[in-house]
Amino acid sequence: MKQLTAFIFLCFAFTACIGQQVSTPYAENFVNIDKKIFELLSNGELKVFDATRNIQVYKGLKTDFRISFLGKDNQGKLVVSTEIGTLMRLNEKTLSWENITPTHFKKCFGFEFDSSGGCFELVVDGICDTKTGNVFTPGKELSFSEHRFRGGPFNDWDRQEGIKYFIDKNDNFWFTASYGEWGSDIFVFNTIAHRFVKPQGDLMKLVRDVFESDKNVYCYGSGVRNKPFVEFGFYSRIDTVHNDTSTYKLTSHTIYSTLDNKGHDQLMSPKKSVHPDDYIGPAAFNPFDKNIYFYCAYGLYKGDPSKQLTDISHWTKVKNFKLQFHNTQPSTQKKIKLTGDSIPIIDVLVDYSSDPLSEMSKMEFTKEGKLVFISRHVGLGIFDGQKITILDSGGSR
Repeated sequence: MKQLTAFIFLCFAFTACIGQQVSTPYAENFVNIDKKIFELLSNGELKVFDATRNIQVYKGLKTDFRISFLGKDNQGKLVVSTEIGTLMRLNEKTLSWENITPTHFKKCFGFEFDSSGGCFELVVDGICDTKTGNVFTPGKELSFSEHRFRGGPFNDWDRQEGIKYFIDKNDNFWFTASYGEWGSDIFVFNTIAHRFVKPQGDLMKLVRDVFESDKNVYCYGSGVRNKPFVEFGFYSRIDTVHNDTSTYKLTSHTIYSTLDNKGHDQLMSPKKSVHPDDYIGPAAFNPFDKNIYFYCAYGLYKGDPSKQLTDISHWTKVKNFKLQFHNTQPSTQKKIKLTGDSIPIIDVLVDYSSDPLSEMSKMEFTKEGKLVFISRHVGLGIFDGQKITILDSGGSR
């Protein structure tokens, strides 16, 4: 009987340990403000790190609320939205919080401030102007995804695999919505004219995220071409043409694509019939050296946007950035038949490995040129050009 009791106790203890491991909070998002990195954990808690010394600071900072999203206002101050639908701004001198909730603020999926200090939310029905309470919903004509064309609702949030958003220097609120195999949508809402603008381009239905340089907005994404079956990644520049104060024309130009790129193909292992993963992402602009950086299964690459970047040979691999790339699919290999207009049907072995966005969900540069990133397997890290420092390994998953 004693042995049975001991066995049951050990089972409960083991189960409790497993539960603690599963529930360990992981890095969900971050913003970098004035040489500090504010990390949001999956349990709604906040950690702050000094990007110069690579140490945790503000350990006395307390919150009596659970944080849902974090960002910054037009003055560069940290602002967070809470689980109950309030907006709080941090006073770094006193480490206290100020309630700045606008009259029409509500629970949201993200928020941004325009240059005049107006707050706009991403809500279930579109973009909400928190000053007036008006909600602007993108019509079906603004969509690119197969999901919308097949009658799927814009706010089918449960189906989406990710929402990315930011506001550019022209006060355009950009956000993307991914629906898995049914494609993606990219929406642009001008907060001055209070209207949506549809970007033009063949690959807009495959965009996964957007970012801004000192001159342009860029996007990146991935897709699959069926004839022959090829997974590919790309990154494009989106040019903004101002017709007047209330009218914009946004046109994308593909800068680099792995599709039919012989230089990129040379990177693949000679042991594989087809490269396991040609997806690109995430990507970011470095304000210090003015280069564009993108991450892929082969590592981190950088390129000068003022030069020709159509081939991988025009990019430089950042040798000191070594982040292990993991496969997360339970079954990584499968035989499929490939056919094309000018090739016979052939059997090849395809490695269905996870794409880079699953490994590194976000990266962003500080003004001093340090790369801050979130890795699925190592947590929150920072790269100074020579070595990687893990700031919060407890945030890995």
